[in-house]
Amino acid sequence: MNFLLRFGQIGDIITAVEASKELNAELLACESKKIFFSNKNNNNYMKIIESLSESLGQEIKFFSIFSLKKIILKETSSRIYIMTQSLTFTDRLFSFILSAYIGKKVEILYEGTQTFFGSLERGRNLFITKVRSLINSPLLISIVWDGKEKQKNLNASQIKNFIDIISNSFNDVKINILGKNNILIDSKTINNISGATSLNEAMKIIDNSDIIISVDTGLLHYAVHKNKPTIAIIAHRLELANWFPASGPTALISSINSENRYCCIKSCNNCILNKEINSKEVSNNLKLLLNQL
Repeated sequence: MNFLLRFGQIGDIITAVEASKELNAELLACESKKIFFSNKNNNNYMKIIESLSESLGQEIKFFSIFSLKKIILKETSSRIYIMTQSLTFTDRLFSFILSAYIGKKVEILYEGTQTFFGSLERGRNLFITKVRSLINSPLLISIVWDGKEKQKNLNASQIKNFIDIISNSFNDVKINILGKNNILIDSKTINNISGATSLNEAMKIIDNSDIIISVDTGLLHYAVHKNKPTIAIIAHRLELANWFPASGPTALISSINSENRYCCIKSCNNCILNKEINSKEVSNNLKLLLNQL
């Protein structure tokens, strides 16, 4: 049995689920390197991962410095992988230290450039083909407007733009508004359940939706994993590699040529990333995409 180690939150773990299947590896999850060394597991994080494990139908185990060696030494011929979103000196150093500690080579899987231009075009074409087969039936569309960092969130004005565009594009459509926090949207035509669902409930709503429109958050990755027609809104901050789950019927409507390359997602003041996803260009791109149906 091989092992795949992954630090991070929902989206990080879901991409690792996909990789673990290809590697025939047991997936081991930990919230952060700090938690790894302290072994002080966050109960909320553990509940989230257990919910994911149940919903995705794949066992995900937790690991720390105190349990990892014991788990891995049971399999003498195993290969050990660690999945990272960026490849830095710290990542390399951590991998080296981990290899010395467990007595086995730890191989780094670098996922930071997993998206490329060809995959964007194929995903968009798959999205259009799949939605065309649905448009003569009543549709349920769920908009996921907020994520872990507020810089990735849609504002109320952009959500209203999306609602208008969707309502004008389909004859028979119902719209859910999903998010961890409450948001006031003055519209009687939608079901605004932001701040009123658990993770399990949100995932079930995604399961029952026909189309998902989402910012860069765990539910986006969940929708893509479930092969749902998905419209992604992700700010471009990496040169030539807008990190984005480009598989299946997934269409990106935010720009990939913006001026904010290498901007830090942690920047809160006058954030250019947030301006980008709430720009008129993004709502126009949604209209253009739906006009192709």
